[in-house]
Amino acid sequence: MPHRTLAVAHAVLLSVSLLSGCAYDAASVPEAAAPDAGLPPLVVVGPDAGLELPPLHGAGIEALPGTWYTCHGSLTFRADGTYAQRELRSGCTVEGAWADRGDGSFDMVASHGDCGNLPSPRSRIRYEFTTTGLVLVHPAFGGGFARYLSESQPRSVWAIEATPGEGGFGGGGGPGRSFLSVVGEPGRGASGCYWSAEGECGGAFSCGGSVHYWDVRDGVLRAGLNCSGDCSCGSTLQGSYTADRIEGTFRAHNCNRAWEGVFSAVRKP
Repeated sequence: MPHRTLAVAHAVLLSVSLLSGCAYDAASVPEAAAPDAGLPPLVVVGPDAGLELPPLHGAGIEALPGTWYTCHGSLTFRADGTYAQRELRSGCTVEGAWADRGDGSFDMVASHGDCGNLPSPRSRIRYEFTTTGLVLVHPAFGGGFARYLSESQPRSVWAIEATPGEGGFGGGGGPGRSFLSVVGEPGRGASGCYWSAEGECGGAFSCGGSVHYWDVRDGVLRAGLNCSGDCSCGSTLQGSYTADRIEGTFRAHNCNRAWEGVFSAVRKP
């Protein structure tokens, strides 16, 4: 099987709108027009451009049960044909049922949850296992695919407080607070994102976005954040790193403004 280039998750919300817990008739699930070709080419971004992660040869549907992660949350497939998807930011969960079609794809149907409207049924979701996780392919997913990392990959969530100088994000110069989530290892398809801890748009560096790179060496963190919207924005962070705390400085820009300041981060349990 040829190697397939996988993306280093970059601030894209790879949220599979997933479904959950009850038995159902697979024949009742609407068909989706999924391409019959192999996995689409995925764009590698950041310092790991050109990295290739080979699929695990021979891994079939029996490898699906377990919990799979992105920076936004987790997706658990159970051997009894049920699943649960948890969103980290809101803490909400959707549950439902999944069924193997026996052709390298499976179906999912949501039954209940507290994340708002339930997602529509998904038919013929193709899957591919890699050395670090799982790729799901379906037209309903953003970009046509969703990528998850396995339970064996490191995961951390940080509560960040940043104090900018005059003219910083929000314009007030006071501290901003965000949560930042990183799953996986740099150089092996890490997934990272951040969001405001104070409403939709009151965070430390911007309303929210992705972790472009996250590099920890010899107790020093170097990280880059970016986001998209009406105008570009981004931040660079550097500081001392321990297993449960980060202290450092940052530089940021948002639209036509630029500022710098200090930040601290505490690892959440």
